[in-house]
Amino acid sequence: MKILAFYNLKTGSGKTAALVNLAYYATTCNHKVLVWDLDPQGHISTFLKPVPLNRKNRVKKNDAPQLSATEMASQTTYDNLFIVTSGFGSPKVPFQDLLTSATVVYNYIFINCPPGLGLVHEAIFTAADTIVVPVVPETMSVRNYETIRTFLQKQRLSAKLQAYFSMVNLRDAHHGEMLEQFRRHPGFLRNYVPFLTDIGKMAGHHAPVMDFANEGYAAQCFRDLWAELAGTT
Repeated sequence: MKILAFYNLKTGSGKTAALVNLAYYATTCNHKVLVWDLDPQGHISTFLKPVPLNRKNRVKKNDAPQLSATEMASQTTYDNLFIVTSGFGSPKVPFQDLLTSATVVYNYIFINCPPGLGLVHEAIFTAADTIVVPVVPETMSVRNYETIRTFLQKQRLSAKLQAYFSMVNLRDAHHGEMLEQFRRHPGFLRNYVPFLTDIGKMAGHHAPVMDFANEGYAAQCFRDLWAELAGTT
């Protein structure tokens, strides 16, 4: 079982879109996946559509501190894909303790981290096997990546930091230069996610790209990214 924390200091990096598509694709590779949405924006529920629990089994937000990740999880409309929605808020007890039961139920746990950097993030990073950082190929976004890398080193956390370029505009010369500069950087995956129309259409379809445009280039980009990411975790 692997825990992947998807994180960026700032919003607008394509983090949520990537998490949704990679988690969905992982289930098509015969993996059972739990997505835990800790981002207060709560957009993941829009795309993965948790199935409402019946009244008897419904979990209240106030019960969350006493519950494990498995008990808070809801089945989505997709097979083998479960979600803990952002409505439960940030964990109030040691994060790793909440994941104990989930580690024997799921093959992968995808955590959607909130932006910023604080105690909640440190708890998530301590529990994670890999921290996945989408980086827009621009100078400030790369600096944010360096800030994250420095923080992990100072805290002596063992999680692997794995970055990839996101929202890449292949017509932008600067984006092309950044891709070439970091092509052999040990912290960056070779595969990247371009800025594509099909990804923008996710909001209208309320679904992962592979659910409505499986034969398109965007879907293939996410499949390639997952193949490389899964091979490094």
